[in-house]
Amino acid sequence: MTRENPEVREAILAYVTQVVEERGWAPSVREIADAVGLKSPASVQHHLRRLERDGRLVRSPLKARSLSVARRAPSAAVPVLAEVGAGYHVVPEVEVETSVAVPASMAAPGAFALRVRGHSMVDVGILDGDLVVVAPSDVAADGDIVVASVGDDVGTVKILRRNGSSVWLEGANEDDPSLAPMPWNETCHLHGRVVGVLRSYDGAAVR
Repeated sequence: MTRENPEVREAILAYVTQVVEERGWAPSVREIADAVGLKSPASVQHHLRRLERDGRLVRSPLKARSLSVARRAPSAAVPVLAEVGAGYHVVPEVEVETSVAVPASMAAPGAFALRVRGHSMVDVGILDGDLVVVAPSDVAADGDIVVASVGDDVGTVKILRRNGSSVWLEGANEDDPSLAPMPWNETCHLHGRVVGVLRSYDGAAVR
């Protein structure tokens, strides 16, 4: 079994990147092995497959030695400011956790992320533990997913609905009969619109 070695993998990626940029096509497995000091071609293949699986290298099945370096979209860091309820039992703000990288298209001025707790938005793909990326705004259209505070320093993620002069917040979980629309009133405050959702499968947030 090939031993996992992130340093070797990074060296392989750097070498492939350099060779592709210099001559326009990828090095052979033997060239990679010689460059990074590996004796076994199987070890090189293992690291190449891992880099492909991680989305860092791309291989065309139509031609040999067709590895290319995946080009990632520009990203920006936004702070993770709080936990927010996806149910009507909302969660008070907590200290800043960290920052998280998001596509630059999501990083509006002042954008921030909130960690969701609860299950009332599962029907629109927002699950317990997800991070939602929020663009600050004090206006929202009918059907927008928003973050709003209700009362003092608490927040919730909901769908904003409008019908004439009536405004309310509603969840999205058909399996929860306890959910009921929340009328908008003087205790409610709109903080922004949800513009993205990040989910973690192995401890790292992903888009």
